[in-house]
Amino acid sequence: MLTILLSLFGILLIIISWFFFKKAAEAFTIVVPENKQPAFRTFCSFNGWTYFVFALATYVGVFLDWNVATAIFLIIVSLYTAAVAWQIAAFIKK
Repeated sequence: MLTILLSLFGILLIIISWFFFKKAAEAFTIVVPENKQPAFRTFCSFNGWTYFVFALATYVGVFLDWNVATAIFLIIVSLYTAAVAWQIAAFIKK
């Protein structure tokens, strides 16, 4: 059961990665000021790669059956996601 949930979490991270690569810069075009858009595109690309690496690390943890390491990794991903949300809010502020 835990393996299935972690696999689904890895799929979620891949979807988030795809969103940052393909859609985030377009989706936030309305609310991000034009002078911050180049920096925001770089931010989206960097976070797309970061979440992709997180997804790969999740699958490595699942396949090697590292339950404790995977639990710690989930905490790190959660904290990183909170930091990303904070940074997106900073881009949106005018």
